[in-house]
Amino acid sequence: MKAIIIDDNLVNIDLIANLVKKYCPDVNVVAECDNVETAIQKIKKLKPQILFLDVELHEKTAFDILAQINDSLIQVILITAHEKYAIPSYKFNVTDYILKPIQITEFVAAVQKCKRNIEKPARTVQSEEIEPRYIAIPHAEEIEMIEPQNIIHLDAKGNYTVIHSSGKKPYLASKTLKEFEIKLPTRYFIRVHASHIINIRHILKFYKSKNGSVQMNNGNVIPISANRKQELLDRIIL
Repeated sequence: MKAIIIDDNLVNIDLIANLVKKYCPDVNVVAECDNVETAIQKIKKLKPQILFLDVELHEKTAFDILAQINDSLIQVILITAHEKYAIPSYKFNVTDYILKPIQITEFVAAVQKCKRNIEKPARTVQSEEIEPRYIAIPHAEEIEMIEPQNIIHLDAKGNYTVIHSSGKKPYLASKTLKEFEIKLPTRYFIRVHASHIINIRHILKFYKSKNGSVQMNNGNVIPISANRKQELLDRIIL
């Protein structure tokens, strides 16, 4: 991923560049700018995927740059010492907002969020191209075909999988949850727990407990693993 650092303080530019090099090795800093005019030129020429952008830039601000960027796919991480710019930032395509002094965990989390957003369009196109019309559910004497949009959630039960589908009683299929995870379209299905896959089209509520849980439209409440919580929130929150 290509990135540009924009800050009117060279010390801050060096700090961000070092953080990227040490903690985000898949990000390549292709330019460093200390003013609005140069930044706009570099962005148009180099077409980065990520901007590390200070808000106050001499007599201008980051918003002077963002107002001229006509690319909604560019991920923007605003880095500033001032909280007052948080609300104005909502008018622009800002991925994350970090307050100085920079905390390493917040910085890395912001970059990971950018990475997920960059990869998301590619995953969506891919899933649309290969989304099956039916999912085959093997039984003892027959194979039943279910449309993926009717599947609410799937639960692991040893080497079997329980499938909860709209308007029908649960199925017990002689396949593992992993086998279904490979077949199901990733645009709508997400494994939120070692024992559960959900269809995000059937979520009614998200509960803000420690790791979180979701209530599906059949009334069942599904727990969320800690390492899956942020991915799910990124998928369901606009």
